[in-house]
Amino acid sequence: MKLCRTFLYASAFWTALPARVYAKSEYARHWTEYADAPQAYWLIAGFAAIALAAFVLWVNFSDRFAGPGTVKRHVYYIWGGVMVVFVLMALGAYLSPPLIQRWGGIPSDDAWNWKQGEILTESGSGLSGGPYAGYKIAIAEGCFQGGCHTMFVRPQDIPGAWEGNRVEDISMPGDFYYMKPPLWGTQRNGPDLTRVGKRIPSMEWHIKHIVSPCSVKPKSIMPVYSYLSKKQTHDLAAFLVSLGNDPGKIKQGVFPGAEETDGLSEDAKKGLKLIQANGCFGCHTTDGTGSTGPTWKGLYGGKMKMDGMTVIADEDFIYESIVIPDAWVDDDYPADVMPQDFGRRLSDEEIGYIIEYIKSYGGA
Repeated sequence: MKLCRTFLYASAFWTALPARVYAKSEYARHWTEYADAPQAYWLIAGFAAIALAAFVLWVNFSDRFAGPGTVKRHVYYIWGGVMVVFVLMALGAYLSPPLIQRWGGIPSDDAWNWKQGEILTESGSGLSGGPYAGYKIAIAEGCFQGGCHTMFVRPQDIPGAWEGNRVEDISMPGDFYYMKPPLWGTQRNGPDLTRVGKRIPSMEWHIKHIVSPCSVKPKSIMPVYSYLSKKQTHDLAAFLVSLGNDPGKIKQGVFPGAEETDGLSEDAKKGLKLIQANGCFGCHTTDGTGSTGPTWKGLYGGKMKMDGMTVIADEDFIYESIVIPDAWVDDDYPADVMPQDFGRRLSDEEIGYIIEYIKSYGGA
């Protein structure tokens, strides 16, 4: 029975692999319906189904072929061959991604591409660090291999816009072309970090989170890394900020949000800096996509369902939601997620700047 289960799991993994390989444009066009799947998908899926059926028949009926003579030997040779094919398929499922990356890979537009010695400098704060050095520190500290974080957006993560990801954000081998070894991880005890730099483009925030996780996320279960040197902490923060961002832009100091400052009032620009420094983009978006918290697009002045009632998101409502997050709980989002200490960390003037930025994304 254990062998049967192993075969089922490996076959399911193998048949899902082509969906991942062909989901990006460098291999083929996107497809979300089975009717649009490429021929290679059906070829491999069909072969796996036939092998699975043959194996099930062997497990259930092989004893009927027991008896002397050549027939018995031939039958066992046939089913033995099926098992050899299964083993090769299982190995292929695990070896295909690195082999594609090593010999047949094509770097994607999202490929992380930082080299040793390159420095990322954050505009505004002046903080800097080496993303490649931070990448090595993440390996040494077991951030991914230890079972806490992953760096792989799966197709099944998209339907609920998990962490703000969209279909085009599904991870592909080409995304890790320059990252050797790729940090896919094994399980998620913490959030996926594929695009954490795009969601939280603040070295200052990441440094605080590395040194004292609970200072920015009160219920964080992340270990404290205060034993790292200042340079190591800055390098690790630079690595995290580099993830998910356009390497060409961020190497020039153009961080997410910087291109959106045109047309903003001075107060809204100050609010943007505070939002970046406090990691608000980790839970909220400005383009209407879902995430851990509600999007800010169209929020101000709009109607929201809170605790079964409809309320208007005016300035007072937004202020109260920042200072006392659980005073009103959105029906579509869980309670007790947003940090409870912004009222202590931020002054009323700073909260006003943040509200001005949220207002810039319109509403009723």
